[in-house]
Amino acid sequence: MSYNRHHIVYLVEAADDICYNIIDFEDAHRLGLLSYDIVREHFVAIIQTNPDENIEGVRERADSLKDDPNESLAYLRAKAIYTLTIKCAAIFFCKKDSILAGTYGKSLIEDIPELSETLKSISAISYKTIYNSKKVVELEIAGFRIMSALVEEFVTAALTSEKEREKEHKKILELLPRQFTFDEASTPYVKVMHILDFISGMTDLFALKLYRKLQGIEI
Repeated sequence: MSYNRHHIVYLVEAADDICYNIIDFEDAHRLGLLSYDIVREHFVAIIQTNPDENIEGVRERADSLKDDPNESLAYLRAKAIYTLTIKCAAIFFCKKDSILAGTYGKSLIEDIPELSETLKSISAISYKTIYNSKKVVELEIAGFRIMSALVEEFVTAALTSEKEREKEHKKILELLPRQFTFDEASTPYVKVMHILDFISGMTDLFALKLYRKLQGIEI
C-alpha cells in the first residue's frame, strides 16, 4: 500500500529549499567563500522576477548599505526569500488539484520557470564552492562529533536501568527539560525518542556549549 504526500509537506519542503538555497549562499560570503558581487548578483536576479518590487530602488538601497557588505546582503537575502515565498505559494495554489490528487511530481521551487537558471547556478556554485570547502567540512566534522557525543551521553544514561545508574547518569538526566523527561517504565524506544527530541531541537550554539560543558572543556 502506498500513500500520497500530505499537501502541507510541499510547503514545508519549499521552506527548506528556500532557506538552504538562500541562507547558505549568504553565509558563504560571511565565511569568505564567495564574493559580495556574486551573492548580490544572484539575489538581485531572484528579486527582479517579482513585478511588485521596484528593482532600481532595491539596488539603490543595497548600495547605500555597501559599507557593511553583510548588512547589504542581509537586506537582499530578505527580499529574495520573500520573492521565492510568494512564488512558491502561487505555484501551490495553481497546482492544488494535482497536489491533492497525488499526481504532482515536483517540488514547488522547481516549478518556477523564470528562476530555474538562477537557482541552478546557486546550486552549482554551492556544491562546488561551499559544501566541499575546507572550512565547511571542518564545521561538519565538528558537528558529527558534537551530536554523537550528546546522543551517547544522554542515551546511555537513559537506557541504564534506574537501579544501576551512576551519579553521572543521574546528573545528565537532570539536564533534560520537563517536557522531555520519560517514565521509567517506558520502552527503550520511547526513552530514546525523548532524548532525540531534546537534542534535535537544540540550536547550534546551545549544542556546542552543552557539549563543551559535558566534556569538561568549559565550566
